[in-house]
Amino acid sequence: MSHQDIIQTLIEWIDEHIDQPLNIDIVARKSGYSKWYLQRMFRTVMHQTLGDYIRQRRLLLAAEALRTTQRPIFDIAMDLATSRSKPSPGCSVASSTALPATTAIRSPRDAAAEACLWAWEHSLTTA
Repeated sequence: MSHQDIIQTLIEWIDEHIDQPLNIDIVARKSGYSKWYLQRMFRTVMHQTLGDYIRQRRLLLAAEALRTTQRPIFDIAMDLATSRSKPSPGCSVASSTALPATTAIRSPRDAAAEACLWAWEHSLTTA
């Protein structure tokens, strides 16, 4: 089995379990490879780290839920932030001033959602 096939199989598994706590230990255990080797193989095939891939998938799912449902932002963030033990402290409309300049905001709901998700993603990279 090629590295590409191995990573594709892992990506399918990650996508099926994205709503559960996922980290390098869990994914490496599933793959049967060491954490170090899995990280190298994943980055070589996907051109991004495993952690970045998981974060991007969760953010994409959260963005889809925000645009297609009327569920509260906090509920969506909590559903998809299962790998974190607590929500990001900056998750509020007031934190929208900390958004990157490239973020396109279309409504107050989008502004709050983007601020919350940005703060959550930022807390993952600094934790």
